[in-house]
Amino acid sequence: MLENYFGSGIAPTEEQKRRLLRCRAALELLKATLV
Repeated sequence: MLENYFGSGIAPTEEQKRRLLRCRAALELLKATLV
């Protein structure tokens, strides 16, 4: 799944992982405020 997200079989870099985690955390926070 992550391979498809970042490109054809390319492992995500540390920066991409951090960005993804930050984005996911922001989404969770947004969900918490909306509910």
